[in-house]
Amino acid sequence: MPLKSVYFIIFCLLFTIGISYGEYDMMFLPTSKPQEPQQSPAEEVKTEVKRSPSTEAKPPKSPKKAKKIKENIPPPLVQKVSSDSLALDTLPKEVKPVCNGIMDSVYCDSRDGKIYPLVTIGKQIWFKENLAYKGDGSFCPHNRNRDCKIYGRLYTYEAAQCPEGFKLPHSNDFKELYEFVTQNIKEKEGVGTHLKSAVGWPQNRDEDGTILIGKDGFGFNAKPAGYRSSGGQYLSVGEEANFWTSEQVAGSEKVYYWNLFYGNPDFIGSYNTSKKSALSVRCIKE
Repeated sequence: MPLKSVYFIIFCLLFTIGISYGEYDMMFLPTSKPQEPQQSPAEEVKTEVKRSPSTEAKPPKSPKKAKKIKENIPPPLVQKVSSDSLALDTLPKEVKPVCNGIMDSVYCDSRDGKIYPLVTIGKQIWFKENLAYKGDGSFCPHNRNRDCKIYGRLYTYEAAQCPEGFKLPHSNDFKELYEFVTQNIKEKEGVGTHLKSAVGWPQNRDEDGTILIGKDGFGFNAKPAGYRSSGGQYLSVGEEANFWTSEQVAGSEKVYYWNLFYGNPDFIGSYNTSKKSALSVRCIKE
């Protein structure tokens, strides 16, 4: 046998014996894992820091504080203005009514824009309502606004001013009205009955028992506004109508007026009163 072959056989025997011995020692070794050396708290902290961030849940981020709303709101468009610095041209201007005088049987008073219906009686053109323009020296019957809507206003003589194109009637104007109505009614019927409004007057009877109510036969539509005395008392509202004339009593501070009374079917113009009294105004076209 060659020498090289002998050496190879010896090597293989030794190698086989070595493996068998190693397996024999492993049978008697303890199966528990060897204890790892304990780490100090400081080292544990370092170890925690070294761990991959992907293996641990990140704490939720704290929400950012919301910005104040005031920072996002633009400055106000309206600036405060003191009463002393307020210019007059910044205030709303008064809108004057547009009036064209007489329009289709009505008249517009340019002073306040009120519309008055007109009525033609004979050759005369009258307001069909009492004047209601609110001016100095004028009053509501009973000093109540609602009565102004029914009766118009009561005026002292100085305040009794009709609008442009119309005038305060003279006694002769009322006389012409009286004569025209007289000529166009029955003999027993009174002029006053035909000039009174059909509603608003209390019922009464004359000596013959005839019921005295307004008939408004010509469209004059007179309503019982009463009057205001020079002392400031409101009298006879709902009972009589009194109309200023432009005729003054000679040598005195009194003026003539015409009267309609609920208990009288006539229309009387022989009365006069102080200029400080307040009566109704019925305008006539000039």
